[in-house]
Amino acid sequence: MSIKFYILFIFSTFVFGQNQLAEVKEVEYYKIYKRYSDSDLDKAYKAIEISYNLSKKNKNTKLLAKATYGLGYCYYLYEKDSLSEVYMDEASNYAKKVNDIETLSKALNIKGSLYNYKNQKKKALKYFHESVKYSSKDVKLSNNTADVLSNIANIYVTENDTINALRYYHDAIKIQKKNKLENSLSNTYNSLGVLYMNGNQDSALYYINNALVLGKKNKLDYQLISQYLNIGIIYLNFLDTKHYDKAKLNLIEGLRLANKFNVSRYQFQGNLYLGIYYMKAEKNNVKAKKYLDNALKLLKENKDHDYNIELYKALSTVYFNLSVYKKAFFYKNLENSLKDSIFSLEKNKQIHEIQTKFDVERKDFQINLLKLEKRNKETENLWIRFTTVVGILGLLTIGLIYKSKQKKKNLLLLQEHEVKRMQDVVKSQDDERNRIAKDLHDGVGNKLSVLKHILHQQTISNEDVEFLKNGTKSLMKEVREISHDLSISLINQKPILELFVDLLDTFQNKTNIKIEFNIYPNNALDSLKTVKKIHLYRILQEVLTNIEKHAVAKQVVITVTKNQNKLTLIIEDDGKGFNLKEAGAGIGISNIKERVELIKGQLTIDTNIGNGTTIIIELDEDGDKNSVGR
Repeated sequence: MSIKFYILFIFSTFVFGQNQLAEVKEVEYYKIYKRYSDSDLDKAYKAIEISYNLSKKNKNTKLLAKATYGLGYCYYLYEKDSLSEVYMDEASNYAKKVNDIETLSKALNIKGSLYNYKNQKKKALKYFHESVKYSSKDVKLSNNTADVLSNIANIYVTENDTINALRYYHDAIKIQKKNKLENSLSNTYNSLGVLYMNGNQDSALYYINNALVLGKKNKLDYQLISQYLNIGIIYLNFLDTKHYDKAKLNLIEGLRLANKFNVSRYQFQGNLYLGIYYMKAEKNNVKAKKYLDNALKLLKENKDHDYNIELYKALSTVYFNLSVYKKAFFYKNLENSLKDSIFSLEKNKQIHEIQTKFDVERKDFQINLLKLEKRNKETENLWIRFTTVVGILGLLTIGLIYKSKQKKKNLLLLQEHEVKRMQDVVKSQDDERNRIAKDLHDGVGNKLSVLKHILHQQTISNEDVEFLKNGTKSLMKEVREISHDLSISLINQKPILELFVDLLDTFQNKTNIKIEFNIYPNNALDSLKTVKKIHLYRILQEVLTNIEKHAVAKQVVITVTKNQNKLTLIIEDDGKGFNLKEAGAGIGISNIKERVELIKGQLTIDTNIGNGTTIIIELDEDGDKNSVGR
């Protein structure tokens, strides 16, 4: 008996040891995949394929979920979208079984990206929002949350919704900076740069160069592809000819990395814009044709019609320059045909929307007709319902009495609210008077006392004369600043952009808090009416005063954007934040709310203790209330 038991023990130990060894191998290959997933895709793929097969063989569902996702992610980078989708679905199922929220949220994010690339925006948004729902539950998954927010912003960019795109990009950046997610931040900076590419090239270069710095620092070779290409495109298409050399260097480096990773859509873009470079910059049509032909071979892999139109246009120009007019005409026809087909698609889409609207209205008409017939039938039974009608009239009478009492109660509450508001206004004015008195006493008064003392001396030296001159200049400047703060007419005399810049410069010099100011487009504030101009200036003044007094901030970012007639002002600080419920009744917040209401604006305040503060003011440029700026 003891011998059998001993043999059984040895056999069990052997099997257990074999299983442990197999699991170690699975994990080690998974670690190799993680190490190379952003730098050497082929190595990463080989390692994750082995890890996947071992996990499946040994029925290790926990690791199998991660390995399946890894395999799908490699296929995603290889641009094998159908295979990637299959493995992402499989990874989602395994992740749900073992409650692996991280893998599930990441798989849903990739699914959203795949549908976005297919131009199925609604499905893409569905998967993105589902991914955020899972990852936002755990702060450790902030990286995925930020990536998804950035992907949602990308969709709004394609829909020309700049306001929502900026909102989601800034939400993503806030998470990435807070959690030091440099890999993810690099990607978001690149996307934000692309958003600014057509309207504000300086901002575009600023963000994409920041992305490039982070990409190089963290050896994110795959992300560097699009960053090099984007910088090259900006230097080639949007800036002076003196930047052509920079365009060439960046495009060549981007194409080199695209070839290294065999990413066809970036190979297409690299060849396309190098062809355009040689055509525009060096007038070398033979070399331009070589790169454009390479792009033409990759045309089927590219799903962005704008790039395809750009390719046909460039080929037509090159062949025209080479005097091959038949081919020049051929590609010009292709360019025009593609433009027409896109126009037809948009037109059909509009027709479909109109048809849908018509069908809905027709259905509503049928419903209303049925209701009318029913009502006529009910009229025939009027005497039967007489008792019910009397009862309803009684209830209505009671309801009217209740409504009258409620109206009086609401009127009383409004009156109390108005009294409190007026008290707040009086207190605000008293505080402003005290501040001005303090400025005059501490600043102007003290300086005048010093100058008076010097003037009463029996002898005045050259140094004293110089001191008197400088002191007088300083006093004049200080008095002008106090006058500027009080005077509406002075505000009206200057453009609002100049007022903003002066206010921000004064604030930065006074507080040593770093200011970053972005405006898109550059004339976003030019058409603002006088009343809104005054209120918007006073709002910014109030917010900066609150930041100086309470925020303990190191940096303030102010962004002004305009989309059609909608103007948006975003003010972000990295200070200590505050409890909005507790501070909401304060005079500073009340003043801001009152001014925003007066100009028919919408105010959003996003803040938590320890997470800084974001204030968003949105307003339409059409129509002002009958209000006076203070």
